[in-house]
Formats: sequence, structure tokens, C-alpha cells
Amino acid sequence: MRAATLRVTSLELPRDRTRRKLAASADGVADYAPIHSDDAEQAVLCAVLMDDSAMVEAFEILDDSMFFREANRKVFRAMLALNARGDAIDPLTLTEELARHGELEAVGGKDYICSWSDAVPSAANVEYHAKIVREKAQRQRLRHLGEQLVRESGEAISPGDALSAYREVFASLSFDARVTDNSSVFLSLATLLNRPELLVPPSPVVPRLGYRGRATIIAAPDKSGKSTMLATAAAEISKRGHFLGAPVGAPTRRVIWGGLEEALGDAVRRFYEFGAVADNIHLVVLKRPTLLEHIRAKQIEAPVDLVIVDSLTEYARVLGKVPDDSDTSGWSAVVRPLIELTREFPDLSLIVAHHPRRSDGEYRGATEIAAAFDCLLEMRKPKEGEDPTIRHITGRARWPVAAFDVRLRDGRYELAGGGELSLDARILIQIEQHRGISLAELRRLVGGRGTAVDDALAGLVRRGAVLDLGVGGKHAYHPAGTEPPTLGLLP
Repeated sequence: MRAATLRVTSLELPRDRTRRKLAASADGVADYAPIHSDDAEQAVLCAVLMDDSAMVEAFEILDDSMFFREANRKVFRAMLALNARGDAIDPLTLTEELARHGELEAVGGKDYICSWSDAVPSAANVEYHAKIVREKAQRQRLRHLGEQLVRESGEAISPGDALSAYREVFASLSFDARVTDNSSVFLSLATLLNRPELLVPPSPVVPRLGYRGRATIIAAPDKSGKSTMLATAAAEISKRGHFLGAPVGAPTRRVIWGGLEEALGDAVRRFYEFGAVADNIHLVVLKRPTLLEHIRAKQIEAPVDLVIVDSLTEYARVLGKVPDDSDTSGWSAVVRPLIELTREFPDLSLIVAHHPRRSDGEYRGATEIAAAFDCLLEMRKPKEGEDPTIRHITGRARWPVAAFDVRLRDGRYELAGGGELSLDARILIQIEQHRGISLAELRRLVGGRGTAVDDALAGLVRRGAVLDLGVGGKHAYHPAGTEPPTLGLLP
């Protein structure tokens, strides 16, 4: 085994620095500069002005309260009103809408609109700029919560009352993009068809299991190996490797692991054995009713690609009560806020493990659970006489998902039934993507036994499919056809 230090992170709001700064103020609350970005706010408004179809992207991420500048809030509300009526959004209609409500001069008049009407060259980056605005607003709200906690913790009230006030404010803290004036946004299908990303299924973060902006529930009998499969996926995400024969879609390579049923030492040892990149795996170590809020705060602080909760029943127990199967509203209160994470953070994938009522792995339980999740996967153990290492997985989702089989081998899962990429193919993919890669890095990215990788790589070199252009005893692997470096001669 390689030497590594696995980081165990307690998911809690970053408060130590805030406490130190607050202690320096006379009334317990420091005088901070507001957190905002004028440039990002104006870039969003400019993008909508250039292309009103960008409004739907902005609306999915923002509400008007997230704009720091009051003028920008008024402009965004005016844009929402125009869109709700189906009117075009351009400098003329926007100016008239503001004037109709007596707000044109309040925002700075036509001159203010002209000042940012060419802030960006195109509307293509509206999502990126909207996320900046939202992140600044989220941080400002978290700061406000911390300041309120400091005020409420004074000697005027009891610690218990202060804690109750804190919990109420934390529970009400919402980052959903909902407008505050109950405006509605209506867009025609013709407008939405101009967004090609809406016409394709969600992209996988974990091949066959987890998808960008979606929530998956995996129903599997107890001790069937689902936790091992999910841990394998998390480890591959952390090193941007491969899972079930395909590359993972993990830009940040970070994972939150909510293994609520297993001992912490078992999880740490498992990730160590799977070769996870230690800094990229964050384990839940404190089981609190406010766990979801802590996950949300962690996502704001340092976004992750994947959140895994194992299991749903234990998560409900952490919240305080496991509802009966017939308790639809009870299960709705458990799963709906959890699933909302993927709507609030559209780059995030959520996977939740669940124990079904039937031992064959077929889902049986509250209908609210199955209905709420975007994708339901069912893992079944092999029948008598079948290969005991095989697990059969079928699925139902809001997009096509194919059934597949996985095999448990050397303590981790791989695709079975002929659908798995060969070791040679996986090596060639990594060399193509990382030209000049070293042997150690290639072993890490491909995964599996190092000796198997070495043997396959040697065969590829012999057949001329891979070139080793390293010098001085160091390996540097390139695809066939790569020109070797030219070595100049000293005069």
C-alpha cells in the first residue's frame, strides 16, 4: 500500500476566523465590507439584454434578492415582468417597463442601462456570471447568520434560547432561485428549443450511477456490496479515473462521503486501499439534524462533484425519525430537501443508498421515495447457480437507462457481460489524454493491479501502439505517431 494521509473533515460552518474577527469589534459584530461583484451582476443583466433566452438560465440560478445593488434588483425584476408577459427584452422595452413603474430614475436612468449594455461580448457566459452572483449572495447570507448568532449569544438571553434562535434562522436560510414578488417566468417551447443542452440527457458524473444535476437512489439488499461499489466510484472520482470502464466526469474531483452506517475506521481503510486522493474525500463524522445545511455550506465553500449518502434510512434517523412506508408526507420531508441540493447546485450529483423491503433487491417501500428521485436503480444478488460475484442492476429514470451487470473482483466492482473497456483501451485513453505521462501516474489513473498495467503497457509498446520518449531512465509515454523531440548539438 502507498503511504497516504486521509483527510477526515467535520462538515460544519467555517466559524473560527469569523469568531476571531468578531471579537475585535465593540458590539460583537465586525464592520465587514459587503460581499458582492458589480461586474458579475452587470454581466448577467447585459447577457439578458443581448439575448432574452438567457433569462431562463439566469432565473434557474438567481432571484432578485441575490443582487447586491438595489438598482440591479429593480432591473432584474423589470426583466422578469417583461418575460412573464412574453415581451422582448431590449433597451427600449426595459426602459419603458422601468418608467411605467416609476423606477427608471431610481436605477440611474437610461445612462445607467447604457453603462453596462456592452459589459460582455456575448450572452454565452450568463450561467457562469449568474453563479458568481449567487455565490456572493450565499456568502453574504452566511455572514449575516453568523453575525446574528453573535448578537443572540449575548448575556441578555439564555444559551438555550440563543441556540433555538440560531436553528430557526439556519432552517429558514434558503438559496433557492425564487423571485420575491411572486412573479412567474413563462417561455415558449420555441425559445427553450434554442438551448441544445435541454434536448440531451444529463451527463454522467459517475458512469451508469450518478448524473450532473440529478439525484439517484440505489436500492439493494443489506450486505450486497452497494457500499463497496459506491466507495469505488468515490475513489475514482477523487483521482479522475475510470469507473465501470468509462472515465468519470469530475471537474473538481471532490466527494462528500456520508457513510452514516459504517464505522469511520472502515471507511478510511477502504478509501486508502482503493487509492483515493486523500485531500479530495471529505467524510461526515458528526451526525447532526442540521447535516444538510452543513453539506450545503461545504458546497458553497468548496464545490464537490458528488455527494453520497449511505443510507437513506440512517439519514432519516439522523434527522430524528424514520417514517413508516405509508407516511408519504414524512418521507417527503426527508427526501425532497435532499434532492433539492441538485437543483440548487446543478453541477452536483447525489447518490443515496437504500435498503429495499424485499430481499431480491426489487424496490418496495414508500412510493414518495421512488417518485422523488430522478433515477431509481435496483441491485439484485445472483440467483442460485449463478456466478456469486455478479450483481444485476436495472433502472428507471426520466431518461433512458440500460440494465447492466457488475462483478466484484479484488474487493471492487467492474462492468461484466462484455461491456467493459479492455485494459489496453483504458491505457490508451489515459496516454492520449496525458501525453508524456509517467509510469507511476499511468498506473494511478488506470487503476487495478500495477503489474497488470505494466504487462499490458509493455505489449502496447512492442506492437508500436505506444511510444516511450522518456530520457535518462524516466518514462514518458505518447500515442503512436508522436514525433520524438529534436536534440540540438552544441557547437
